[in-house]
Amino acid sequence: MSERQIHDPQSTPQAPAPVDASAGELASVRRRRFIKAGAGVIPVALTLSSRPVLATTQGKCFSASAWGSIQTLVGTNASQYTRKASKAPTVNCYTKAEWCATSNGNPTCAGWKVSSISCANLQLNTVKAYNVTKACGTSSGTAGVGGNTSVWTALTGNSCSDAQKAVLVAWLNFRISTTTSTDVCVIDSFSSNQLTTLGNIVRTGGGTGPDGKQWSPTNVKDYLHNNYIGRLS
Repeated sequence: MSERQIHDPQSTPQAPAPVDASAGELASVRRRRFIKAGAGVIPVALTLSSRPVLATTQGKCFSASAWGSIQTLVGTNASQYTRKASKAPTVNCYTKAEWCATSNGNPTCAGWKVSSISCANLQLNTVKAYNVTKACGTSSGTAGVGGNTSVWTALTGNSCSDAQKAVLVAWLNFRISTTTSTDVCVIDSFSSNQLTTLGNIVRTGGGTGPDGKQWSPTNVKDYLHNNYIGRLS
């Protein structure tokens, strides 16, 4: 009897189990905290020394004058950036590819038919007659593209840079703000159109942006793309 008692497996003590469970719970809490902390700093990795570069929330846009300070928030207060991004207005703009889409040789984008542009029959010759002056409102044109230039020709040809095309697309989207809501992002508190400033920056090869920082044509293109106002595709 005594031998059997010595060699038989002994029952496992139960006391350590709660300790293991507590340790597991603590590890789980630490993992969750780590994940949350990581999620908060992810946008910082998207910032670069050359601004503006940070993409906005899907469909959301910031004004050009707010763009620099918004990106600064990302590096210092990610949660505040997230809150501002969630409250930013939504735009529903056409891209260059959509503005320039065709079927049987004629444009198909519904943007051309909006009354503020009014190429209602969507015939190529009618759309090609819509010039840069009509798009931006000044005879001198925008972004170094002459006022008499056909917007269609400028967008579909090879004579304009991507930055110039982005500005033209933004102006088209602004012209049909009843559809796209572009005005909520490009009209500042002084009722000035920031697209005018951005166009001048592209024309001169660089200059002071609406946020007071130095912008290049690439910065203009990136801003219009990341804020969904003047995307090429």
